Amino acid sequence: LMEKKEKVVKPATEQLNIWKPAPKLNVDKMNAIVEKLYDVQTVQESNTLDPIVPQPESVPTAVEESWQPTPVMEVNPPNEVKLEEVVEILEDEPAKEPFPALEVVGQIHGTYIVAQMEDGFYLIDQHAAQERIKYEFFREEVGQVNPNERQALLLPLTFHYAADEALILRENRQELEAVGVFLEEFGQASFVVREHPSWFPKGEEQEIIEDLIEQVLTTKKADVKKLREAAAIMMSCKKSIKANHYLTKEQMDTLLQDLRNADNPFTCPHGRPVLIHFTTYEVEKMFKRVM
Repeated sequence: LMEKKEKVVKPATEQLNIWKPAPKLNVDKMNAIVEKLYDVQTVQESNTLDPIVPQPESVPTAVEESWQPTPVMEVNPPNEVKLEEVVEILEDEPAKEPFPALEVVGQIHGTYIVAQMEDGFYLIDQHAAQERIKYEFFREEVGQVNPNERQALLLPLTFHYAADEALILRENRQELEAVGVFLEEFGQASFVVREHPSWFPKGEEQEIIEDLIEQVLTTKKADVKKLREAAAIMMSCKKSIKANHYLTKEQMDTLLQDLRNADNPFTCPHGRPVLIHFTTYEVEKMFKRVM
């Protein structure tokens, strides 16, 4: 018979224990380590900062004591030009339109000059052209009447007026002298004119003086500017070339050259056109050469 073996029982002290207790923390030792690390870090940060070195007090030298500041000179700024003023000047002085380069071809009915150019031709009213030229001349002369440029009349002009009209002329005597009409009292309601500016159109002196006096009597209050304008227009119209007056080619060339030099060669003093342009296309269209 087989014998039953008994289990060998190990003592309790020999059993495996995987749950070992954690080691105890020494608090005092840890605090000492932390304090030591803090002291080391503080010393390193203080070494990185720049040391403050006291500066010695500066003692002024002889040159510094004798130095004086340079006085500042006041400079007057230049007159400022406002943009609005520039714009106003430019608006008052518009750009002059160029006058075309014309070649005289001939004259029609002793009234119109035919002149051609690269693009078509022009018809020029010879009376209106010379009226513009003379107007600009008389406008300058009337604007600056020179007392020393007077010419005596062969026969003094005598004018008789009503009492109220004579009063108006006395009140506007200075304005009339500004345009070359020199009145001398000749009785209670009469005046005499003995001289006139030397640039008055020859042969038209009496008519011009009478017209200017009549204009003052009509308006009853003379405006020197308007009076000068009227005088210049009147003089230019009376002495300009009339219709049915035939000119030579040299006279037509001279007239166009003088017109070219005018300030406004495109209209007469009354506002009528001086020249009219017919383009080559317009002429060909009239003859149905083009559509």
